[in-house]
Amino acid sequence: MKRQDSTVGAAGGAADRPSRFYRFLLSFMGPPQLGSLDAPPRPVPARVDICRSCGQPRDAHELERLADRTASRCPVGPARS
Repeated sequence: MKRQDSTVGAAGGAADRPSRFYRFLLSFMGPPQLGSLDAPPRPVPARVDICRSCGQPRDAHELERLADRTASRCPVGPARS
């Protein structure tokens, strides 16, 4: 099967160039931001890092820093709900 070049033909040509240019820009700038420019930004919810073993926030843990490694100690007591 013969390859059809998108720049040749009735529908091709200069009409394809903006889309190539936008694809090129998309690789650097990312997708467009959606929404009104005048709208205030939505607040970002605070991220809480949870321990996998005890289910409590990492802020409640104690960090032990030794010369060769760092370890965290889970707090004693039931998990807060």
